[in-house]
Amino acid sequence: MIESVSNLKTLTNFNEFKSYVCKYGYSMANLYDIQFDVPNGTGLYAEFIEALSGATSDSDAANLSEIQQLMRLYTTECTMPGVTMSDSEYRITNTPQLKYAYGAVFNEFSVTFTMDANSNIRKLFDKWTNIIYPYSQFRGVGDGVLRTRYKDDYIADITVTKFERGASSPRNRSKSNRIGGRRIIPDGGTKRDSLFVDNVAVHAVRMKNAFPKSIDSMTLSGDAGQLTQFSVAFEYESLQTSTPTRSAFG
Repeated sequence: MIESVSNLKTLTNFNEFKSYVCKYGYSMANLYDIQFDVPNGTGLYAEFIEALSGATSDSDAANLSEIQQLMRLYTTECTMPGVTMSDSEYRITNTPQLKYAYGAVFNEFSVTFTMDANSNIRKLFDKWTNIIYPYSQFRGVGDGVLRTRYKDDYIADITVTKFERGASSPRNRSKSNRIGGRRIIPDGGTKRDSLFVDNVAVHAVRMKNAFPKSIDSMTLSGDAGQLTQFSVAFEYESLQTSTPTRSAFG
């Protein structure tokens, strides 16, 4: 029987809540960046260069770089992946069921893109999934056998970085830099810094050895003025976060 509860704290109040908001601020969901890292020299890099530029020379590598930048700019929504701890149950004589953790399962990662007018983003993912398994190839071509590629031939790293406003909290304000006047008004005469501050990167996750699992169907409509969007879901091998080391990815 429980006779008393120790270490009780008083109920929080508005002034305490206000002081913590002033100290820690709030996170804004629309401040983020996503990067698809396809290292130069990999098989996936070579396949993309050949598909996007129609050539294999190194001078065409900028085309892939533009597509990667286009994917960053045209991402309208993405998830910050989480992790689920795998657990199992055990019992000691005459005790309730107890649980213990023995592993980790990474949650699915998805990105929603706005389609560009040249369909470059969709073409890249069509090519990527066909590299994994050539589903667009007619069975009569070659020996008629469709083969899945080795995993090392179609994986890439994806990094999502969460930013916050420079003025969102005292800590972020101390890390932010003031934006120069020329960045706001390029033709302005002043060279002094403005009162605006840059956004600050506060958290990042990297999906190692990722590949597209599914490309959602695109909804086309006769209604005017609607932008075409589609989503891509990814699987990945491991999840690295900036929290444990509190430093940039190595």
